[in-house]
Amino acid sequence: MSQAIQVGMSGKKPSVKIEPVDPNKPTIVKPPLTEQQKYEKMWTVKDYRAVSPGEQAGSTFLGVVKPEKGETVIDFGCGTGRGSLWLGAMGGMNPIMLDFAKNALDDDLAMACETQPDKYSFIQHDLMDKSPVYARYGYCTDVMEHIPTENVDTVISNILQSAQTVFFRISTTPDVMGPKYLGYPLHLTVKNYGWWCNKFIEHGCMILHSEKLDGAVDFYVSGWAKKLPEMQVNTAIDKVLDNIKTNVKWGCKHVRPHQIQEDNEIMILAGGPSLNDFKDEIIEKWKNGTKVVTVNNAYNWALDNGITKLNQCMIDARPFNKRFCEPVMPDCNYFIATQCDPSVFETLPPERTFYWHCNPHPDAVDLIHNTYPEYIMCGGGSTVTLRAIVLMRVLGFKKQVIYGFDSCLIGDEHHAYEQKENDTDPSILETMVEGRKFICQPWMAQQATEFALLIDVLKDEFSLTVKGDGLMAYILNEGILPPSLEK
Repeated sequence: MSQAIQVGMSGKKPSVKIEPVDPNKPTIVKPPLTEQQKYEKMWTVKDYRAVSPGEQAGSTFLGVVKPEKGETVIDFGCGTGRGSLWLGAMGGMNPIMLDFAKNALDDDLAMACETQPDKYSFIQHDLMDKSPVYARYGYCTDVMEHIPTENVDTVISNILQSAQTVFFRISTTPDVMGPKYLGYPLHLTVKNYGWWCNKFIEHGCMILHSEKLDGAVDFYVSGWAKKLPEMQVNTAIDKVLDNIKTNVKWGCKHVRPHQIQEDNEIMILAGGPSLNDFKDEIIEKWKNGTKVVTVNNAYNWALDNGITKLNQCMIDARPFNKRFCEPVMPDCNYFIATQCDPSVFETLPPERTFYWHCNPHPDAVDLIHNTYPEYIMCGGGSTVTLRAIVLMRVLGFKKQVIYGFDSCLIGDEHHAYEQKENDTDPSILETMVEGRKFICQPWMAQQATEFALLIDVLKDEFSLTVKGDGLMAYILNEGILPPSLEK
């Protein structure tokens, strides 16, 4: 049987007594802190309360979102509440603050919840559970990096089901407070822009604004995680990836997000037949200074009608699209997706050509992250016009008037100009929308469904006018949900 012994330094009296281990006696181990207990402990630390990322991100949120005064915003993982205080004081918003640590709020915010209950409110809530409240806007700063990686999907899903659009600011660096005060880190998911970008894409989000900062990333994304119909890809993914990798060599500029320009209207010229019906109106507005954005061969339609100083957008990866940027004009800007064929970039001036990225395939997002020094991902649907709408919103243009956006045949015409690639479409659909029939090619019907989803989810993010009497104008003006398709 083991005996107790004492151990000491040579020449000194024994000082440590080692007892025998009794296998029948339970060992008492202090349980680790739960996530909630960790933060309730940290919020007692003065240093931890000193900095409020939510407060620092408030001005960015207001500039990117431009919410109307009186709108409700949910502050997910509010911490001290100083972010909500900023949104309430500077943005005129009504914040609902959620946090699972009951002692997180600053004393003055806790008092404001009592004295101004119509303005500020706090609910103790764990983001691993579904939200008890719903709102137009969500605000989530300095939170997602604290979530264990295996729980990130659950938290994102709960947040997106609680707010229509959500602004995230996420740290991409390890923390110092956890190791200092707890002996282990608080940032449990330290990931880069590409990882978070892929994560939001996996959740069916449309990214309206994103930016890499020094040690953090911003994302403003669609909520309710509504996925678009499965997209029909006209180019093999291997070719798309090769294009993305090759096109970095051209040294073009990069699209960067801008704050909303509330009063600046732009025109987007799509290629539908009704474009010809508004030629005089478009020319007059262009002469008066309205910026013009063209997509695909609407570029040449505009040039043929004397409209120059254009902003041309393209996403199609097929080589024949090169002609949609010819001739190159000295006062035009070119917004060319990195998935486009390299031949498109060959003759474009790098100083007036802007990279942007729109392919949601995970391999494409990873490749873009590893290849381009800066980038944003721009969603919006399967066609260039849908993507141009979102791209212009990223660039700050909320007020958009769209011409030639019919998404249906008018008579026998599918475009306002000759476009032989669409002459041989093998099938025609009768698209029934609220009792009205439109004749569509398949890609038109899918575009209409995607546009209806875009408007249903994000109508407040845009101020759109669609000219003409086509399917798109009907969907927008009547507030119709995605149309059913009948052959």
